[in-house]
Amino acid sequence: MTLAPTPEEQDARDGLIAELQRWIRENRRVVLGPRGVSPFEGRVGPYAFAFEGEDDLLHLWVWRRDASPLRVEEAQRVVAFAVPEVDPGVIWLKPAERSHHFYFGHDELVR
Repeated sequence: MTLAPTPEEQDARDGLIAELQRWIRENRRVVLGPRGVSPFEGRVGPYAFAFEGEDDLLHLWVWRRDASPLRVEEAQRVVAFAVPEVDPGVIWLKPAERSHHFYFGHDELVR
């Protein structure tokens, strides 16, 4: 399946990433709120993604909004949409069944 983000999804992503970059530059930690909700969550098509800070790494996880199983290749397409400026070669993957977890240095997002 090819992602076909809408202009609204792209605008929402751009705003989310700009705010996340601001937090990183201000050395603010991205922590999960009540019930594990991230202040940095986005959507594209049937997928959702969210960020949280872990020491000097950003944790980006991807899942299907209907909670069905997710293939790694699908999640990688969502990551490419969410952070197109980050080189995929510096992103570490921890796969699971219904979500996949990606990690990369904070500095990769603010270069």
